[in-house]
Order: sequence, then structure tokens, then C-alpha cells
Amino acid sequence: MVARQEGGLYAVPIDACTDAKSLFDLLTGLGEPKPSDEGSLLYLMWIRERLACKALRRLYWVCTHDMLADPLTKEMD
Repeated sequence: MVARQEGGLYAVPIDACTDAKSLFDLLTGLGEPKPSDEGSLLYLMWIRERLACKALRRLYWVCTHDMLADPLTKEMD
């Protein structure tokens, strides 16, 4: 299992979803990401590496209104 993980191969395929369009654009864009928060650059580069070596199978952008958990974080009338 450790050898598979170090090679970027996990037993269960992982798909990541985000409702942050700017994050999705940074991760799927060409060239080095230039985030407004300089402290997040290392994390963005790591996620891109995981995508490149197929440890993360896909990255999806999902509209906030389509997310199942979103209503749980909002006050409803």
C-alpha cells in the first residue's frame, strides 16, 4: 500500500470538487499558479502534482447552488 501511495496510485479513485471558481482555475490553468494568498502556493503546487501523477483522478467545479451540503451551512427562512 505504501509503494502504491508513493507512486501516486491509491486503491480508491479520488475525485475532488470545489465551488471556488478561482481555485479551480488556478489548479487547472497552465503555468505556475499565482494566488492572491502567497502562503497557499505550496498547497496548490502539491494538488497540481497529485493531479499530474493521477493520485487525484479528476477535479470538478460545481456551482454552489448544486451542492448538496450547501443548504446545511446557510440560514433558511
